[in-house]
Amino acid sequence: MRFLVAINGASGVNLALKLAKVLSKENKVYLILSKGALKVLKEENNKKLKKYIKNTNITLLKNDDLAASVSSGSFKLDAAFYYASSDFLAKASYGFSDTLILRSLAVNLKENRKIIIAPREMPLNEIMLKNILKLNKLGCIIAPAIYAKYSKSSFKEFVIGKWCDLLGVEYKKFKRWKSE
Repeated sequence: MRFLVAINGASGVNLALKLAKVLSKENKVYLILSKGALKVLKEENNKKLKKYIKNTNITLLKNDDLAASVSSGSFKLDAAFYYASSDFLAKASYGFSDTLILRSLAVNLKENRKIIIAPREMPLNEIMLKNILKLNKLGCIIAPAIYAKYSKSSFKEFVIGKWCDLLGVEYKKFKRWKSE
């Protein structure tokens, strides 16, 4: 399968990078990070992106390259995942496509592909909620990083597991609910 993981500038970038690494174990992943995401990655982790994706099946794309493969509807993807800042939510809900991340969303909407958006920021104000609702009405699955303690998984493993479920990928570290 082929997936796009697009990360916008918001705290917790490493969570979305972990998803990209998990997906890349048995799939092809195309990765885009906004300038803000790159800055947050450096600030929070003091690491360079190349260390995260070394020896993986991940192709890094530049957010200012509007001619990249994922900007075309003829380029086949199975699904796209967007780790979303409030800025992304606003621009996406109004159809902006001036970056590769936003252009890829517009293309994936047009092609009726599975799109998962993980809003990162909170609390959510009315504008953000309206933008999320608008994107959901367009067919996007809204899946913020919310933890459920019942699973006895770590926060990271639980959220990655839920996102993988939505993408149709098995993640063995995800502990599911078991009734006695």
